[in-house]
Amino acid sequence: MRVSKKLSNNATWINIDADEITEKSKIYEDYDIDSKIIEYALDENEHAHMDYDREDGTVTFIYSVLESKKDKEYYETVPLTFIVQKNRLLTISNGDNDYIIQKCLPMWRDKGNSLFTPYFLPVWK
Repeated sequence: MRVSKKLSNNATWINIDADEITEKSKIYEDYDIDSKIIEYALDENEHAHMDYDREDGTVTFIYSVLESKKDKEYYETVPLTFIVQKNRLLTISNGDNDYIIQKCLPMWRDKGNSLFTPYFLPVWK
């Protein structure tokens, strides 16, 4: 599910469904994302970490979130990717972590109610 919402401070949040990303897709170009970041986002075994690109100021957060289905006696985690660019927040989600995006949507409905603005304001300036 691709979602686009206006946030405060002229920023935009865009969620990209990982299933839309293929080798032939133009998501790399459309959103100016480095191919290694896409590889991280698509790797279901990627561990939580943060990357900072000094050249363009992009910050990438890979979080480990609980998988929505509990198939075993314990929960497993799956990566959820947040990419912070100058005036844009990109998330890359999939079927296993989309429930997090669905939980965030009500908080991001209004332009003035940005969940991330206090944290990323220095990056967006």
